[in-house]
Amino acid sequence: MKTLFKFAFFSLVLLMLVTVAGSVLLWHGASGGFGPEWHVHIDGDDWERAGDLGDWIGGAIGLAIAGIVCLFVVPIVLLVGVALPVLIVGGVFAALLTGAIAAVVGVGALLTSPFVILGLILFLALRNRNRKVQA
Repeated sequence: MKTLFKFAFFSLVLLMLVTVAGSVLLWHGASGGFGPEWHVHIDGDDWERAGDLGDWIGGAIGLAIAGIVCLFVVPIVLLVGVALPVLIVGGVFAALLTGAIAAVVGVGALLTSPFVILGLILFLALRNRNRKVQA
């Protein structure tokens, strides 16, 4: 588990570094680094890099909102829109066939797994590793 977690973490860090390097190359090219014949046209207008501080603040706020939406809103929408009907159908089948509540709990645990994975990642990142084990 620790090896897999480390591999996933370092893979994500490497992917972020490659993304930053690609962004820097694109920025360099868009600012005239690839030559004067290279232009970006959007709706007939030339694209120029934003030099105003307000544009950077607005972009940062937009990225923060998009990150919050991706982390919290999308899993909740998927849980309510997809998982809740499947949980209801699983509950009906479990009640009709065996009457076992374990099937409903199993389906619910499977469908809420994005939050379980997020909680596991937070637990592994924030746990206290300096605790002494008492025998």
